[in-house]
Amino acid sequence: MANALIVYHSSTGNTRHCAEVLQAALEGAGHGCELLDTRRARQANLPDYDLIGFATAVYGFRPAHAMGEFLREMPAIEGKPVFLLACCSMIAAKSLWRMQRTVHLKGGRVIAGIEVRGEESWPAVRFPKLIVGKGRPNDDDDERLRAFAANLLERHGRLAAGEDVDPPRLRWFSPWGLIGAITARPVMRYAMLGKKLNEEACTQCGLCARNCPMEAITLEPYPRFGGNCMGCFACVNLCPAEAISTPLTWGRVRYKGHGAGSAPPEQEGHDEGAGADGEKLEG
Repeated sequence: MANALIVYHSSTGNTRHCAEVLQAALEGAGHGCELLDTRRARQANLPDYDLIGFATAVYGFRPAHAMGEFLREMPAIEGKPVFLLACCSMIAAKSLWRMQRTVHLKGGRVIAGIEVRGEESWPAVRFPKLIVGKGRPNDDDDERLRAFAANLLERHGRLAAGEDVDPPRLRWFSPWGLIGAITARPVMRYAMLGKKLNEEACTQCGLCARNCPMEAITLEPYPRFGGNCMGCFACVNLCPAEAISTPLTWGRVRYKGHGAGSAPPEQEGHDEGAGADGEKLEG
């Protein structure tokens, strides 16, 4: 029986949902599986686990900076079997390969990887009648994740029995990956064109600070935004009062999180946007 850990980054819930589906599948097969975001996982002792997963959202055609920093700063995981997940609305580019490269530098062995579609959360491209990947990940995506979990456990079992397991075939080249090479955290932050807080609308609920993956928001008592921001728009999207805005949010539909119903009532049922199926990447 494997003792697994899934470390995830999720700004608005899509990647967390995928991680939860995998967790349930592993536990349903009789294995232990702990789920921690990148902040809490810093206190975890990774070598204690038999199988480690890293699940991330994709921003700017690369893994979220919160995940990238975690992977670079985590201790060595010599010989540990690892699986990877990237959740994106359109193009994951070389995200899985980038993660694999860092995992290998830490001594880990990637044995499986998967890309899953998620509803677009970037306000700049969320038009009322065109939202890419609306409702994703959906039931079909969940089935793909469960099939992936079954394949993952089969590969892990073979590895534990001393058999050789081929590495997964992850995309190592993508023209979009060239853009990912320059979308550093400051670039993503500047691409927001600045954040503005409407203090009259703000209820000081603290949701933005609690959900900031970079811990870049403090309450004084109103939200104050620090320089560690990675431009994920979680604070803008999740604010229940929509008190945080940028020039990119004007006329756009904010993403309130997986399963929350992202379009206002007058728009429900009129969205024609859809994302294509993601390709399952595994050996």
